[in-house]
Amino acid sequence: MSSVHWASSLGKLSYERRIRFVFHHGGDYNTVAKDYRKYLSDRGELKTLREKIDENKNIENLIGCPVLHHKIYSNIQPKSQFYDKDGQNSALYASFYKRAEQMRDSKSSISTPMAGESTAMTTTIRIYSRPARRQAAGTA
Repeated sequence: MSSVHWASSLGKLSYERRIRFVFHHGGDYNTVAKDYRKYLSDRGELKTLREKIDENKNIENLIGCPVLHHKIYSNIQPKSQFYDKDGQNSALYASFYKRAEQMRDSKSSISTPMAGESTAMTTTIRIYSRPARRQAAGTA
């Protein structure tokens, strides 16, 4: 049985969470993106790329640059195909300092861009929190 799991923040649910389900037959990630764009537009919250660039000229430098994802913490479940059966990798983590060092090394090893390619680089750090140790109030 599938269910929604709310990830905690510092071990508790400290802010209101909402979920909206929209079902599409035969859709793909473009369908989801277009639906979300319409949702934002209907709420008056849509901000176009041009509007973002007008507010901050540096955003234009990000067009065409790679996005790298580096985990700080990952809790690998025993049923996962990535789980080491000896349990050696159930919790993988690295310090922010170590990830920053790896990102600097990655940036220095990227080849020279071709004509028209962006020379900018951005990195997104996804932080995975540990599962809550106890059930949060108001959840089933």
